[in-house]
Amino acid sequence: MSIKHKIIYKIFIISVAAAFFILLIFLFWTNRLNVIYSLADDAKYFIGRPINWTYQKISNGIFLIKDAPHLDQEIKDLQLKNLELNNQLIESNLLKKENEQLRLQLGVRVINFIQPIFSTKAIGFSNFSDLILKGGSEDGFFADMIVFGAGNILVGKIIKTLNHQSFVQTIFNPENQIPVKVLPSNSFGFLRVDTFFNLKLELEKNSSKISEGDTVLTSGIDKIYPQNIIIGKVSSIKISDQKLFNEATVEPFWKKDLDSLFFVQSL
Repeated sequence: MSIKHKIIYKIFIISVAAAFFILLIFLFWTNRLNVIYSLADDAKYFIGRPINWTYQKISNGIFLIKDAPHLDQEIKDLQLKNLELNNQLIESNLLKKENEQLRLQLGVRVINFIQPIFSTKAIGFSNFSDLILKGGSEDGFFADMIVFGAGNILVGKIIKTLNHQSFVQTIFNPENQIPVKVLPSNSFGFLRVDTFFNLKLELEKNSSKISEGDTVLTSGIDKIYPQNIIIGKVSSIKISDQKLFNEATVEPFWKKDLDSLFFVQSL
C-alpha cells in the first residue's frame, strides 16, 4: 500500500470514528441513546458492552458539562461554609482561653477535662440544707453533677433537675456521710451533719493527730465526690475515751452565701 493510500485510510478511519462519536452525543442529547442501548442489550449484540462503556463515559461527561454552573455555585457555598466554620472555631478557641483564664483567677479546679464547666447563680433554698440553682436539664445540667464555688470549695451535688432549675443536696444535708481526709496529717474520716446543721468530723482513734486549723477535703473513695475538693477547716477537736471515734467540728468555707458564683461539672 502506497503512502498516499495509507494517509487516505487513516483519514477515513478518523472520520468514521469522529462521526460515530458525534452520533452518540446527538443520540444521548436527544434521549435516544438509551433506547438503542436497551435494544442492543436485550438482543445481546456484541456491541452491547462497548456501547455501555461509551454510554457511561459520555453520560458522565455531559452531566458535568450541563451541571457545571450548579457545581460552581456548590463550590462557592462550601467555601463560604468552610470560612464560617473556621471563624466559629477561632471564636471557640478564644472563649476557651478566656474560660481558662477566668478559672485560674477564680481558683476553679477542673474535675473532668472532657466535660464543660457551667457557671450559675442561686435562686434560694428549698429547705435548710438544699439549694436551688438557675439552670436545669435543658441547660445541660443533670443529677449527680458536682457543685462547687470559687477556690475549689465544695457546695454539694445535684439531686434533681427541672427544665431550668436544679436542686442541690449541699454539704449541710443531714443525710450526708462524706468520706474526707485532713491535711497535713492525711487522716481519714467521715463528715456528718448534726441536728443543728453543724459539720462534724468522725476520726478513728488510731488516726494521725489532727490540729485546729487543719484543712478538710474530700477523699474521693465514695466515687460521689472527686478527691481534693476543699470543704473547710477543723475548728475544734473532741477526744473521747468512751467512743469509737474522735470528733471534730468543721468550719465550712461555703457559708450558705447565695450571692456567690457557683460552678457545676460532672465527674
